[in-house]
Amino acid sequence: MSICTIFRDEERFLPEFLDVFQGFGDELILVDTGSQDSSLQILQERGQVWHSFQWINDFSAARNYSLSLARGKWIFVADVDDRITKEFARDFKTYLRNTEALVLSLNYCSTNNLDWNGPNQIIKAIQPRVMAFRNGLKIEYRNPVHETPIPSIEEANAAIEQCPFSVFHIGYAHELQAHKNERNRKMIMDSFNSGDRSPRTLLNYVLASWKSEHSAYGLLIEAFEGADESLTRRLVETIYVWLLDFGATLRDDFDLDHEISKWEDKLRLLYPDALILELREARDNFGKNEPQKALQSYRRIYDGIAAESTLLRYRSEIFYRMGFLYAVLGDFGSALTFLMEHRHEFGKTAKVFHQILKILVIQGRITEALEEFKDLPADLGTLPLEKAEELKKIAMALNVPDQGFFKELLEHE
Repeated sequence: MSICTIFRDEERFLPEFLDVFQGFGDELILVDTGSQDSSLQILQERGQVWHSFQWINDFSAARNYSLSLARGKWIFVADVDDRITKEFARDFKTYLRNTEALVLSLNYCSTNNLDWNGPNQIIKAIQPRVMAFRNGLKIEYRNPVHETPIPSIEEANAAIEQCPFSVFHIGYAHELQAHKNERNRKMIMDSFNSGDRSPRTLLNYVLASWKSEHSAYGLLIEAFEGADESLTRRLVETIYVWLLDFGATLRDDFDLDHEISKWEDKLRLLYPDALILELREARDNFGKNEPQKALQSYRRIYDGIAAESTLLRYRSEIFYRMGFLYAVLGDFGSALTFLMEHRHEFGKTAKVFHQILKILVIQGRITEALEEFKDLPADLGTLPLEKAEELKKIAMALNVPDQGFFKELLEHE
């Protein structure tokens, strides 16, 4: 088995990657695309051979070069920020010896922190991902960003077998997310601005910008009309959620309810159990002031969020509204759990600060409420007047210093 990996400036991840993957395969093919940090020095000190590939803003080109160097009967494609356990290394090789499959998909677990195999592990998302296939099938990666081998696998008529193994990906841990997102966003924008109108580029462009411009909807429709089967479901799902988020901004004569229902029907045909379909019901019940029904929908979404990547962009809404709804229903312990989860993920925000304070005061946890006032959220001035007034009353009741701050807040509002 050949382990094929591309990298650039990965001094932070390389040592542990080498530790966990060394000896897993029969050869480790590392392709550098232009590192400027100490990555190559680390490899040299480890006695690890590497290859060089000139970076041309195309992840697929680099991946395919690494595949061309593979001599093993099997190819396993890994990133430097992927991690496997010792048990995985042992059991997966046994699985390979016994399977008749041509292509293997594994559970790809994105972690929310760097503690991928410890007691503080938090899994953010789990997706099936093709990571291993037999050499000689002419499988290649396509697309400059978000590269995928799926189209070439379909062209080779090679069935994909899902196997019961998990690989952990730490590259999208919370503390690294912003940098990686910006890198990918720049590549997507450059590709679109250079005139690339392929369905995947159009989809990635809309996802990277995610705004209410009417042109975005047009781009999604254009992408859908030109998409192959491998991209259809993702596009239908994206069009559906774009309409949920931004459909109200389209022209006045646009029949939004009809259009949402049309794409919802398409999505149900392709993926009848899609949890994203719950989002519309959850929002409708929340708006109708039916907390029990809204909470049930949001709970189902929350329980499945790790397995459905489209839901990840709604984590803020899900955490906050579940906290709010539990509080409305009198379950303050669960309410605080979800509000604190929101804070852990998104930092200290005014709306969550407001809800947590109210719950702490209701529960008589005055010491904790006073602690909250010691670190005020930066966006406190965005609170509506009614909520700002509530904060002022709480602060006055608890004899919180610096009452002038709340006076200025109310005058500003």
